[in-house]
Amino acid sequence: MAKGHARQDKLAANLLLASSRTCAQTDMMSQKQARAGRLIKANLTVYSVLKPAFGYDTLHKSLKKTPVGSVDFNKEFWPTTDALNEMRRQDEWFNIQKYS
Repeated sequence: MAKGHARQDKLAANLLLASSRTCAQTDMMSQKQARAGRLIKANLTVYSVLKPAFGYDTLHKSLKKTPVGSVDFNKEFWPTTDALNEMRRQDEWFNIQKYS
């Protein structure tokens, strides 16, 4: 099987990991385009072959790490506006602001 066909099969098998060009081919192509003054085209050539930062199991991993539950903020134990104002009038509050 020719190299081109093997690379096409690899690309079709796993779109996230396979690339249509080798790193050396990408570098050579982008350098030629940059020398010719086509900087945007060179930039697109380099960035078009970057691998995505996620895989097929990324969602499952993030769901394991992040518990699913209510996102509503529990205001039951939150101080009232008057209590917050009283706390800010105390000397300790000024020290916290001064040293932070």
